[in-house]
Amino acid sequence: MHHRVLLSQCRAAWDTWEHLAATRSAAGVMFGWAFAEAIAWPIIPEFLLIPLAAGARRRLLAPLACTVVGSALGGALLYLYAMQRPDSARSALHRLPLVSDRQIARASASIRVHGVGALAIQPWTGVPLKVWAILAATEGLDPLVAIPTFASSRALRMAVFAVLASLIGDRLERFLRDYSLFVAMAYAAMFCYGERRLVR
Repeated sequence: MHHRVLLSQCRAAWDTWEHLAATRSAAGVMFGWAFAEAIAWPIIPEFLLIPLAAGARRRLLAPLACTVVGSALGGALLYLYAMQRPDSARSALHRLPLVSDRQIARASASIRVHGVGALAIQPWTGVPLKVWAILAATEGLDPLVAIPTFASSRALRMAVFAVLASLIGDRLERFLRDYSLFVAMAYAAMFCYGERRLVR
């Protein structure tokens, strides 16, 4: 009986999630999340985009596009601000949540060696965009090259994770529906563990 109750709750939660994931509100949340993360919010948008993509498998474009646009816009605004107020931006960098001195040093060294090319690999380094944007801007890199570089590279990462999540959701739909609550807890725990290791 207990198993049947849990199964029913998991299925109900998944059905609700599928409905919510396909709404305009979900796409709007992704835009706001990605915009905020590019400037100060510490949790990457893929944390929410991945489960949304698994739930909205046939309506993936809207949340993905909103995430890409929000991230690009937030990153561009931060970049331009850092160009105008470099001292203020660098000072704020050390106060941002979940940003470590090790991440700042790593990004700074990469920019000095590779210039704009460092921004192309930014999404795969584990160092937040805001760190790269502020450092690149204060180093005087051309915004007409730097902004499209980090925006397109982040768009690629988002698209890869979203498409993979969509495919997994399609292949494992029955499993995800029957064990949705357990999968959600495991996913959150794994993400938190990964974030903790990256900040160190």
